Amino acid sequence: MDVYSSGTGLYTTSLAMCVASAAIPNSPMFSYACRMAAASIGVLYSSPSDIKECGDGWKGLNPHIEKTKTAIKDAAKSVTDEEWKKMGREEFDAAYKQFCDELDKCKGMNDAVGGCMDGAAKMSFAGALVSTTGSGILFGMAMAALASKVVPGIGQAASLAIQSAGISYANVFQTGLKNMATKNLKVLAAAAMIAGMAGQFFSQSTQQKLAMATTPANGDMPAFEQVMIEGLPVSTKGLPGAPGVPGAKTGS
Repeated sequence: MDVYSSGTGLYTTSLAMCVASAAIPNSPMFSYACRMAAASIGVLYSSPSDIKECGDGWKGLNPHIEKTKTAIKDAAKSVTDEEWKKMGREEFDAAYKQFCDELDKCKGMNDAVGGCMDGAAKMSFAGALVSTTGSGILFGMAMAALASKVVPGIGQAASLAIQSAGISYANVFQTGLKNMATKNLKVLAAAAMIAGMAGQFFSQSTQQKLAMATTPANGDMPAFEQVMIEGLPVSTKGLPGAPGVPGAKTGS
């Protein structure tokens, strides 16, 4: 079981502790800071395991690319020299090299996107750990502040000191969460942008290759010749010169 799979559970626990801390009767400033911390955790909330799985999916494409290259190469080895004379070995080798070069570009793109997603997963899991640890301390301070009010023997000065420490920590904690949320959003935005650029690259590359494969080099279409096979019915419908078609010759 991947450690990242516990990320969403940690976020949920930290949210619950922040909400509980805000609900405990205490200073209004402390309750406000707890609510702000919960809001920041809500912004941070993400699934580290899903992000990492996405990155692994991108990097997992590379073995399939290598298998494709190997399969084509093995198929070429099965062709005899006599058969190569009819098909053109040099043209095949040139096309295969170009094909492999394009696949290698795809591999580099896959690694880049996968690495970026791995970084985003680590940031997400770090946010879950920080949120859980900080919210646990926050909840402990809220309980201590509450105990200082209801437990006999604790002086008013000690009670005020506990509450003051809780307010200070809550403010520092929620400010730190805001900064972390900003950084995480930037990382996720960068990962999304790289993934989008990768998809656009693949799409444009495919369209260009299809255009080059279907467009004659000199811009002229080859001159096709109509072939008639003796003994088969012939349909001239739609052909130039046929009845009902512009340019057809009709008898006088």
